[in-house]
Formats: sequence, structure tokens, C-alpha cells
Amino acid sequence: MSGVRSADFVLDTSVSAAWVIDAQITPYKLSVLNSLHTKIAIVPALWHIEMSNLVCKYARKNNLTMPNIEVHLAELGELAIKTFEWDASKAARQKQGALRSVTQTALAFGLTSYDAQYLQLALRENLPLATCDEQLCASAKLAGVAIYQP
Repeated sequence: MSGVRSADFVLDTSVSAAWVIDAQITPYKLSVLNSLHTKIAIVPALWHIEMSNLVCKYARKNNLTMPNIEVHLAELGELAIKTFEWDASKAARQKQGALRSVTQTALAFGLTSYDAQYLQLALRENLPLATCDEQLCASAKLAGVAIYQP
């Protein structure tokens, strides 16, 4: 695998959001969380921004203070989640290609550019995708990417 050592699946925000914002936790989301005791998830860098945004929205809605928020962030930090990192020199050479590639994937599968990054990471690393997003599930299946089953 390029850039990642021993990841078992790609994790989408549609699954992980429920773990920190008291959203509807489903058996699938809980089993993915529990699988992180023995498995390693990988996420694109975008995942951190998406999770931060969800925590901020939740904090505003529920009048949480920073100490309350820190608890949620610490819980996330303890999970076996790796961030896919591009080699800096490769990233510089491939910047335009990456933009084109994400755009092509998003358009080809009717996804947002955000969701296209998760699909591309699963394709690139040949890993299953943990997601609850219906469109992303359908696109993954069309692209030959398995849905992660803990």
C-alpha cells in the first residue's frame, strides 16, 4: 500500500460522527467502533476537518464548553485511526492530477468531492470502506470497493 502501513479499512465520517456527537448509533456504527480495538482505520486528511465541524455544530447546539469538547476530542484521539499522508514531493508533483482525479470521481459517481476522497482512498489502498452514506455505498459497489463488515 502506498503511504500507509497496516490499515484494515477506510473510515467515512457518516460512521464516526455518531461516536462523538450522540447521533443515532446503529449496530453497524457501534461494531465499526468496536473493531478499532483490533483493526486500524485510515482516513483522508479531510476527515479531521469534517469531524471538527461536527463537534463544533454539536457544541453550539448543546452549549458545550471547551472542557466538554476536549473529552470528545480525546476520545477520537485514542482510536486506531491513521491519516493518509501524501509524500510532500509527490503531492507537489501530483497536485493538479489529484484535483482532476477527485473531480472526475465525484462527477462519475454523482458524489460530493468530499465523499469522492473516501472512495478514492479505498480504491488506491485496495481497502473496504466503512460508510453509512447511501450514495457512497452505491458508488463504492459500482467501483468494486467492498463495504467494510466488522
